[in-house]
Parts: sequence; structure tokens; C-alpha cells
Amino acid sequence: MSYAKGENTPARKRRRLPFRMVIEEREEPFLAADRAELEAECRRITNGGEFLYSMERNGDRYEHVVRFGAEHQAAALADWLRRERFAERPVPKFGPTAVEAAAFEEAALAWGFRTGAIRRVIQAFRHEPGSLTRQWSAAHQMLARYQMPEGGGTTQHACSSRGRRSITGTGSSGGASRRTIRSGRPKNCRQFTLIAAGQP
Repeated sequence: MSYAKGENTPARKRRRLPFRMVIEEREEPFLAADRAELEAECRRITNGGEFLYSMERNGDRYEHVVRFGAEHQAAALADWLRRERFAERPVPKFGPTAVEAAAFEEAALAWGFRTGAIRRVIQAFRHEPGSLTRQWSAAHQMLARYQMPEGGGTTQHACSSRGRRSITGTGSSGGASRRTIRSGRPKNCRQFTLIAAGQP
């Protein structure tokens, strides 16, 4: 990232705020609510003055570091962190739990059989002449007609005679989460790979 001449860069802020408070024994990120609480405490300690919270590299690891312009401010934050046991706050959860993933896969498979989506995708794959790419595209186009209930976004399946293939469906969140569904295997289709739009 480039900065304009005279811009207040992070390096300048670090030089201007020499007193460091390291949140020890913690490399994982904090929840958004915990970060907001930390920054609010820093604003209280500095009485609205300047501070800098960032991740800084120390050898082969990264540390949560808060910088202040005065030593007593860093000491005040150290006391607060110790009282709150801030380093022990829970780590953000990325993606669904194993139970949630299993429930989603079961519901998606039931939906696919109930609506006939799985059968029609297999037929589109089998009946498309030509290369595997053409068959994959035919399956993709067929599944683009279907949408998971409850705002799940576009659900797309693919089958491949050579193994696992993926088709991406984009939902309102803009991301995608991958679920692999195994079902009865027709002769020329070893697996289904289901990618449904992730929820915020």
C-alpha cells in the first residue's frame, strides 16, 4: 500500500506513540464486540486522545499491540486487560459447526430429491454429448434454475465421471460455503458437490 507524501502513515504513528502494551498469549483475532470494547477503553484512558491498535510481527509470530503517547496510559490499559482477562476472550467462529454442517447437508439432499433437482442435473450431464466440460456446463445450467428455500441462494450440483467437480452459487452475502453430498451413485456419476451461498 502506498501513501502520499506527508500522510499520517502507521510508521509515523508508531514513532509518535512509543509506549507499547502487548496483549500476551494471544495471536487469534478478537470478536468485533471485543475489539470495540478495547478501543472504547483506550479512548477512555486517553480522554479521546490518540492511540494505535494493530497487529505487529515479533519474530515468527504476530502480537496484538496497543500504542500510547504516555507511559501511564499503557500501564492503565495493562491493569484493565488483567482485570478483564481480555486475552482469554473467545475466538471468532468461522463457518458452521460440524452439527450445523451435517444438518445442512441432510436438508439440502432431501430438498434435491424432493424437487427433482438432483435427477434433472444427472440427466442433463448424461445426455449432453461431447467433452466432460460440456457435460459439466449442462449440469451447471440446469441447476441455475433452482433456488434453495428460505433465501439460501442459488444451489448448484455437478456430477463427474472422473471425480469431484464444483459449481459455485452466489447468494446475497457474496460468499460461498462448500458442502459435499454423497448419494446413490449412477454409473457415470461418482459424487455430487453442492455449493450453496453462505449466510452472514
